[in-house]
Amino acid sequence: MSGNLLSINFGDHAQYIAIEKYKGSERYSDVIALPTKRVDTVYTHYVQGIGHFYCLTAKAMIESMGKGESPVISPRVCCKDHESAKIRYVLPIIQYTGDVEKGYGMPIFIKHLFLSERPYNDLKRKDKLKGGNLHKFDILVTCEDQEYQTLKFDIIDEGAKFLKDKKMQAIIKAGLKAYDELIESSIARTIDEQKYLEESTKLGHTSVGLLEASDDPASFDPDSLSKQLEAGDPEPAPDEPDGEEGDIVDDVDFEDMFEK
Repeated sequence: MSGNLLSINFGDHAQYIAIEKYKGSERYSDVIALPTKRVDTVYTHYVQGIGHFYCLTAKAMIESMGKGESPVISPRVCCKDHESAKIRYVLPIIQYTGDVEKGYGMPIFIKHLFLSERPYNDLKRKDKLKGGNLHKFDILVTCEDQEYQTLKFDIIDEGAKFLKDKKMQAIIKAGLKAYDELIESSIARTIDEQKYLEESTKLGHTSVGLLEASDDPASFDPDSLSKQLEAGDPEPAPDEPDGEEGDIVDDVDFEDMFEK
């Protein structure tokens, strides 16, 4: 058999290899933990027929900042055709099996939180209350609105269960390596301007992006990405259709990992 085929049992379904996005349910609560302090900021658009894709304006802005240049750049075609990209905060999490009342623990799953400004700020406040050590506590997650994924976070004061379990730590260590490799493609598509224009044209969009974009920085909308990064996006956004969706073991000193 070639490396392109994967045998499964009849009735099973294949999954894309990806880091699953956490989704809360109104029917039950979950227990999660933040195994690291890592946070990634992402800028994405969603267009029917194209799906979630990374903003071309943001890509140019990030590249300019990486070169030590001004982040103020002209909007690319995606931001001309549609509203400015959504800014979201992506955090790696572990999700335990079970609940607080009946007990929780193994198996655990590596997933990612995909947060707008409001829930991210809620986690920041709780981290401050714990002296910057939120990653050393488990968190009870309650979903108040499943459609909009309105999540409520409550700290479980007993301390993170995975910090006391070597097997969990080994699984997390391996899982975070996979997270590094897969998270970018798990969130959205990466497309260039040519691919964007091809797909937009096939969908019949009247694209201002088909016109030659101005390189005049003064043309950058004041409500664009640079301003959004400062002001944030306080309103919860609908849970738009996800991108394509789709676990893992040596001893590791997590206390050392956190301090780095």
